[in-house]
Amino acid sequence: MERSSSYMKKIYFPFDESFISVLKNVVKKEAIEDIELISPKGWGLEGKHVNIDKNTYIVRSGYVEELSEVHLIDSRLDISIEDILVALKQINIGRLIIHRHLTYKEKELLETQLGVFLKKINKEIIGNLVDKEEILFDINIPIVLVTGISEYTNKFDVQIDMYSRFKKEGYSVGWIGSRKEAVLCGGESIPEWLYGTQLSFKDKIVYFNHYVKEYIEKNKNEVLIIGVPGEVCINDNYFIGHAGELAAIISQAVNASATILCMMFDENIEKKTKIWGNYIEERLGVQIKYFAITNRLYDNNESDVVRKIKYTTLSNQTIHKMAKIFDGVYMISLDKEKDRMFNALITDLSEEENEL
Repeated sequence: MERSSSYMKKIYFPFDESFISVLKNVVKKEAIEDIELISPKGWGLEGKHVNIDKNTYIVRSGYVEELSEVHLIDSRLDISIEDILVALKQINIGRLIIHRHLTYKEKELLETQLGVFLKKINKEIIGNLVDKEEILFDINIPIVLVTGISEYTNKFDVQIDMYSRFKKEGYSVGWIGSRKEAVLCGGESIPEWLYGTQLSFKDKIVYFNHYVKEYIEKNKNEVLIIGVPGEVCINDNYFIGHAGELAAIISQAVNASATILCMMFDENIEKKTKIWGNYIEERLGVQIKYFAITNRLYDNNESDVVRKIKYTTLSNQTIHKMAKIFDGVYMISLDKEKDRMFNALITDLSEEENEL
C-alpha cells in the first residue's frame, strides 16, 4: 500500500527491545533521524529512551498524524492481528512494509481492512518438482549456520554481528536471516514457503538448496550466513514452536562449514554445552564448535506457571566471571567475547577454505 510523497516519517510498530539491534543497523546504514518507535499500551515501554549513536528515540504509544512509512515488525511480545489493525487505522499510512510472518487469514484481514495487497507466494515453487531436477547442489563457499535452543537467545543479534564483521573485513558476505527484518540490515529472510504446508519435507530441502545456490551466484558471495528460525529441536513440552523442522530442513539442504548454537546462561555451562552439542550433532549431523551464551538465565518455575518463556537478565559482573574459561563457549553480551568468537571462526574457515 503506497501513496506518493517526497517525505514520510518512518514508524516501527509494534516496537519491543528485540528490535534495538536492527534499529542500530538501520540508523548506521541510512542515517535516519526522523523515526518513531511505537509500542502498544500495556507493554511497559512507553517513555523508554533508546540511544543509537548520537540519536535518542523515545518510545511512544500515541500515533502520529503525519504521512508515514510504517514498518510492521516482528516483536517478541504477543499482539493480536485485531490490536495491530486498531493501531494501524490510527496512522496516516503512506507506505506499509511488513516484516513479520502472517497467516493467510491475517493477510486477508489486512487486505480487507486497510486495502493492502500483499505479494503472493511464487506459484513456480509450489507443488511437485516439475521444471527442476531433484538433486542437491554442492555449495562451494563456507556456510555459517546460526541456530538457537529456544527463543530469547539473541540469535538474530549474533547474525547481525557476524554479518557486520565479515563485511568490515572485506568479504562478500551473504545473509539469509531468521527474521524478516534481515532485509532492513542488508540481508534477505528465510523464504515464506519454507514455513508453509504447500511443499513436502523433501521438496523443501531440495528447493532451499536451489534457493541458496541461486542466491550466492546472484550476489557473488564468498561466505554465507544462514539464520535458522525457531528452536533447533523440541526441548520443552510447552514450547514446541516449529519442533525443529526448519533446522532439520536447512541442515540437510546445505553442508555447513560452521554452526553457532545460541543458548541461555546456565551455572553449569560446560556440562550443558556438551549435552546439547552431542544431542544436536546426533540429530542434525552438524558439529557444534561455537556456543554463543546470552546474559539471560531461564526461569523454570515462572515459565512453567505462565507457559511462556521467562528469564532473568544477569549483570555483566556475573558474565565476566565465565568469560574465556571454556574453549568454544562465548559470553556474547561482552564485546571482547564476540571478538574472540569471530576470530576463532575466521581461523577455522581459513583452514578449510584457502581463499578465505
